[in-house]
Amino acid sequence: TKDHAKLNVVNGAHVAGIEYMPVSSSSMVGFYVDGNISVVETWAITNQNKVLYSKVVNNHKLVTGSSSLVGDVVGTCSSN
Repeated sequence: TKDHAKLNVVNGAHVAGIEYMPVSSSSMVGFYVDGNISVVETWAITNQNKVLYSKVVNNHKLVTGSSSLVGDVVGTCSSN
């Protein structure tokens, strides 16, 4: 199967203040900047139905760190 992803904006708002931008048909990058805080997220779906996620938070006054995960895609999202 071919990799694919669809980016939806809910009610004209970005999720948790993070602005997402598709990079390809199967990946997107999100970013947020506010004062001393910056956040960068990446999402990708492989052709083996795996989701790859990474997040970097840089906060000069509090916590700076990163996280990542690999998971199984088990379904699709739909809106009513």
